[in-house]
Amino acid sequence: MRVIAYDSETWAIRPGCLAPRLVCGSFYDPDTDESAVLSRADTLARLRRELSDPQCMIVGHNIAFDVAVACEADTALIDPWFAAVSDGRVSDTMLRQRLADLAAGHLGFHPRTGRGIRYSLAYLVSLYFDTDISESKDDPNAWRTRYHELDGVPIAEWPAEAHDYARDDAIWTARVWLRQGTPQLRNESAQVRGALALHLASCTGLRVDGDRLAQLIAHLAERARVPDDAMRAARIMRPNGSIDQRKLHERIALAYNGNPPRNPPTDKMITAGKTEGNIKAGGMELVESGDPLLVEYGFAKRQKYYLHNVIPALQKGTRYPINNRYTLPLATGRTSSSNPNLQNIPRDGGFRECVIPPPGWLLIACDYAQLELCTLAQVLLDLFGGSRLAEALQQRLDCHCLLAAELVELSYNEVTKHSHPKERQFCKIGNYGYGGGMGAAAFMVQLRERVFKGDLPRSFAEYTIDDAEHLRETWFRAWPEMREYFRYINELVEAGGTLVQPRSGRIRGGASFCELANSHFQGLAGDGALHAAWAIATEQYTAPGSPLYGTRTCAFVHDEFVLMTPEETAPEAAERLSTVMIEAMQAYTPDIPIEADAALMRRWVKGAEPVRGADGRLIPTPERE
Repeated sequence: MRVIAYDSETWAIRPGCLAPRLVCGSFYDPDTDESAVLSRADTLARLRRELSDPQCMIVGHNIAFDVAVACEADTALIDPWFAAVSDGRVSDTMLRQRLADLAAGHLGFHPRTGRGIRYSLAYLVSLYFDTDISESKDDPNAWRTRYHELDGVPIAEWPAEAHDYARDDAIWTARVWLRQGTPQLRNESAQVRGALALHLASCTGLRVDGDRLAQLIAHLAERARVPDDAMRAARIMRPNGSIDQRKLHERIALAYNGNPPRNPPTDKMITAGKTEGNIKAGGMELVESGDPLLVEYGFAKRQKYYLHNVIPALQKGTRYPINNRYTLPLATGRTSSSNPNLQNIPRDGGFRECVIPPPGWLLIACDYAQLELCTLAQVLLDLFGGSRLAEALQQRLDCHCLLAAELVELSYNEVTKHSHPKERQFCKIGNYGYGGGMGAAAFMVQLRERVFKGDLPRSFAEYTIDDAEHLRETWFRAWPEMREYFRYINELVEAGGTLVQPRSGRIRGGASFCELANSHFQGLAGDGALHAAWAIATEQYTAPGSPLYGTRTCAFVHDEFVLMTPEETAPEAAERLSTVMIEAMQAYTPDIPIEADAALMRRWVKGAEPVRGADGRLIPTPERE
């Protein structure tokens, strides 16, 4: 197959615009050593030719960006790009390196220095060719950020530096791609498809209701002030609002009976003969102190964290769409979100409810039910041929209620999410945590963190390590095949800690026991979710007959897709989304039934359930106060 490296230069990315105007494109053919920097019009014409050739492989670095830019410049390229990506004729040096590093056991770290890395083209050039091209990337006056100055200027009249920068990016991309080779990359095409689908979701972005956000800010500020009077009365807070750290630390030490949690001593402390670091005074340490005043102050600090770290990102969404970014694959095979981290937005408190669609549109939210239990059950069937967990899911039972019934010694029919919500939630944490090899102590750490973040009610802080141990014993009784699963994971660890994801071929190397235990089923969920993202995007952009055509994905959070849809066709789009998600995931869990119910909303609501009108069609879920 013929290989062509491609890179685009554009106007600068700006808030609300991840697909800026195309200025030029650069092409390089490593077989003929032919390179070309072409104008906007000539770039689009050449892309049409190359994409129509079934024997042409187009290679790029972070190619999803270049695809989005080209499709924004010429919508006639959407179908050809989607066809090429679907056929595996588009390759990405960034994703290839992430997959190779994952297989080698050092994803995100330099193989020799152990330092954290960004998977930039400059990094890959330095890795494979010991050549530093970072100056041309990082210099504030570099042409990388100035191509808008040349928009419409004939290429022949460009400064040599501007021409050569564009040309060299394509050449270096091809050279890196050739040096990377193809071993251990059986999952690359799926990652390219998923990366493009999620990048298009980033381009759509999220919109925020300014009035609702103002209410949220006022609410957070009020909650942050709750302990202030008591803190002043205890003389820990000064009249001007500052904290007397010495008195705060004294109170913490007293609460911990003279043995407060401490930071490690710094080198300077060690040199001065000190063996203990400073007392920790973070929100978690305050909440776990048991001192009622410190507990309230700890939760208040969390509200202040939201005000300073989450709210600013949402405020931007009142002026233009928030374009978060997705990173894939992670070590587990899942994805992450940044700028902002949509996958870490507080579950309660009204954050999601600030997100709204444009006028005349609705939001659709569709979340997989018990997904990682479904993928774990499929793994257990594949490995051992049988599983109680699989049997429960095949009967379409709620496995969290089933475990809760075992825990409280009642029948399954006596325990529902409404009759025993706390017990079910407690068991839900155990079902997911213990499946990844978590012990009772780690379970309690996670439980306390979730209480502190507001993901769980404060009443969950009443659970003890004994409760966690009892839950784990009950969990093993409910799913006895997990002991055999953990023996299998131990064998993998003893053999070097390498896992080959059976259904995708993705390799994870150098992993620990818990990492391998998690990767088996989390990775399968990640594979299915990326497959679903691509199936959704394909219908959104290339299938005029689909109810999803013209809708846009605006967020992907763990197992949930959030779409914007025109209101008049929203019910049909929601039903189709549910079908597409189920069919896509079922390709990876053929023996386990998958459920994914879509709900219509006028603002994003976590856990919204489908609501139907008198005619049976979906209608928007009533808003919560």
